[in-house]
Amino acid sequence: MSGEPAVRFALPRTRPLIGRLAEIEAFDRALADPRVRGVVIQGASGSGTSRLADHLVRLASERRHPTVRIVLGRTAPGVGEGLSSRVGAGRPAADSGRGPGRAAARLRTVLLVDELQHLLPSDAGPLRDHLSRAGLFLLATVREGEGMPPFAAELARRDDVLHLHLPPLDTDGTSLLLRGLLGADVDSGTLRLLDSLARGNVRILTELVEGLHHAGHLRYDGHLWQATGPVVLTPRLAVLLEDLLDRVGPRARVVLELLSLATTVSLADLADLADRADSADSVGPAGPAGTGSAVLAMLEDRGLIEVRLHGRRADARLAHPLFADVLRRSIPLQRRREILRGQAERIRRHGARRSGDLLAAARLRAVAGDAEPALLMEAAEAAHRGNDHTAVLKLLDALPPTLATSATELLRAQALYHRGDWKEVDARLRVSNRSEDTGMDAPPVVARIINLFWTGAPISEILRLARQTRPALSSGTGRRALDEATAGVLLMSGHPTFGLALLERLSALPSTPHSRLIADTMRLLALIADGRAEDALEETGRLREQLLRSTTPYIFHPSVLGVLDVAALTELGDLERAEAEAREQAANGMSEPLRDIWLAFRRGRCAWIAGRAADARLHYADTIAISKRIGFTRILPLAYSGLAAALAVLGDRPAAARAVATARSHPQLGLMAGEDLLGEAWLHAAEGRITEARTVLETACRAARAAGQHSSHMLLLTDLLRLGAHEHAGALRTLADGLQGPLARARALYARAVEGQDPELLVVAARALADLGAHAVAADAASLAARQAELFAAREREHLQGAHSPHLLPGPTPGSELTTREHEIALRAAHRMTSREIARELVLSVRTVDNTLQRIYRKLGVANRRELAEALARPT
Repeated sequence: MSGEPAVRFALPRTRPLIGRLAEIEAFDRALADPRVRGVVIQGASGSGTSRLADHLVRLASERRHPTVRIVLGRTAPGVGEGLSSRVGAGRPAADSGRGPGRAAARLRTVLLVDELQHLLPSDAGPLRDHLSRAGLFLLATVREGEGMPPFAAELARRDDVLHLHLPPLDTDGTSLLLRGLLGADVDSGTLRLLDSLARGNVRILTELVEGLHHAGHLRYDGHLWQATGPVVLTPRLAVLLEDLLDRVGPRARVVLELLSLATTVSLADLADLADRADSADSVGPAGPAGTGSAVLAMLEDRGLIEVRLHGRRADARLAHPLFADVLRRSIPLQRRREILRGQAERIRRHGARRSGDLLAAARLRAVAGDAEPALLMEAAEAAHRGNDHTAVLKLLDALPPTLATSATELLRAQALYHRGDWKEVDARLRVSNRSEDTGMDAPPVVARIINLFWTGAPISEILRLARQTRPALSSGTGRRALDEATAGVLLMSGHPTFGLALLERLSALPSTPHSRLIADTMRLLALIADGRAEDALEETGRLREQLLRSTTPYIFHPSVLGVLDVAALTELGDLERAEAEAREQAANGMSEPLRDIWLAFRRGRCAWIAGRAADARLHYADTIAISKRIGFTRILPLAYSGLAAALAVLGDRPAAARAVATARSHPQLGLMAGEDLLGEAWLHAAEGRITEARTVLETACRAARAAGQHSSHMLLLTDLLRLGAHEHAGALRTLADGLQGPLARARALYARAVEGQDPELLVVAARALADLGAHAVAADAASLAARQAELFAAREREHLQGAHSPHLLPGPTPGSELTTREHEIALRAAHRMTSREIARELVLSVRTVDNTLQRIYRKLGVANRRELAEALARPT
């Protein structure tokens, strides 16, 4: 699961063309239509216009169209008088008798003019003349943000020219391109990093991957690629970015420099800065009216800045985060401080009217090195409420060490906690641990208890700390916060019923908003584990509003509720909506390790229930990658077990076996009890050991039932039925009938159909499961229905005395009439196990195995083990 890639890796020389199928199909239709004279592809620099045009020219050439390429540029020559001779060499062949229109459309010369924005005025006439000829088809690219020559504008108005605009890649497109470049998926953290830096720009994304690769900052863990170090700009990318930034004047340059240091600045402040840029003092007298606004408009038109509206106020930021890296390289340290002080002064002069202005000013002065301690502390608390934990740490680092208090240390610990730096959190809390409240609604011991749980400390140690500390707490609210943390630990450790009961008792005691948020969030987890997902989903809306209204620091960010929504929707069976919610959460730009881990895990579990094993493998591997990166071990048994199950059903048994072994090496979390054995069970099944697979799942079911985790119990019972343990159908039906949601009802119907061996009811259950997106169980139910129907047909055929009719089905499908024991032996024999090996594994005599094999051969109409393997591999 870790280490270097198993094979030597090299980036492909040619960038794969990703996500442009619609444009390719549009070009094909246009080229085949004699009424269309050309196609113009327009996009931002680096969007892939030239790459797509090259691909289209190759396609045209493969279709026997003559092609001509002309690449323009600032220093390249124009089209010139040689165009006639170059195009003339590609005149269409004589008509073959199918009509002039079709022949011309089929054999037109494709003229590629790359970077049409550099077309010289003197070349517009010849190009216009050639475009009017029936035998020519124009393919042109235009780069946005560099002005539009009159001829290009003329093309935009023509009805016989098709215009294709290449938008930036979305996150899915970025993921596909990364897979094409690297040969495998990347983990969610790497995807988020590269997606945020490239902003959908194909060339920038490719260069970022190149930089990571050559710096040795990419590692493959057997399933996913991960960025293990900072992004490194390649020389080509640095030149590209510097070229874009160097085309602006001095007024625009100072605007860009400020944005590179301050990230987001109001348009009013930027216009003020640009107006005063000629002054030696950046806050001195302004220049001519309107100068600053014109500079900002130019920067936006060129795609160098982005403007966003917030009510009546507009802010700007650099269009690409990488612009900041390039700009900061050329700003000396002293000038950086002057720029930051100047912006802080502008915020002060404008009255710091917006809530974020205080934080912005404090951050600027902290970096400049002259912020007042009171301002730093106030800004740190504001950053904590806004969940900007990196800012919290930077602001607290700027405080003189002599001003550190228990409140500042708790604030620092909470910021470290959200970033996943749990070892440092515990070290700080252990030193500053106090038994009195700190005025922040949560004593340090509560923070330490929660932190200890995530770092993998034994539950007994955590509960002992809680018991020892509780008598010393001075207030009822502090004791309640401690009790709620203890209930949360119990709940997450596999005792949702007990934890839920404790939270119910605590609800009658005095509390604070902070305490209620913790209790309500823990209650949601308990409801989902208890099979009451409808109740949980109903409460998330109320809790989300409560969290957003809160003005006090809290342990759980509102986005955590999105993860709980995914979990509840999955248990209800609204699998498509669950995945849509998960994708939205993953794309929201926020990165908080605990949230990312649980979101990836819940996506994997949703994909497993839906039968999307390849997606489940990806998300479970992502869970593991994030967890290992920050040292979070609690979830690893569940994640490795889910990964093993997915690998097993996908046929990668060696990798599944490694994942099972790793899952066993970690202590169980307790939450979702029994699911840590799922991978082991499906590995047995993949290797033909059906009896062992059922035994493992029966053990898992007992663990889930004992812990009162009904959702996990229902999942495990369902998989037992899928493996043919039909004697458990009654247990699944009884359990599912008592749980909430359409998925529970569909599983109860499936269990009832299996219990009665009713083909018609199995079909109904299969359709109900398929409608929910639970395709794996739906397919199993439908297959079982077909098998039952075929067995019925076979019994009826025995009464026909050899008669045949067109409507009679053929004989049994391979394996449909095998008993459970025969199926176990057949699978092992098909996997090239000898009779002696099969007998030893199943505790049978060799003679019994040989006799059973002969019976299997007769039933399936085969003569040897090779034919047996082929018969079992045929689709049923």
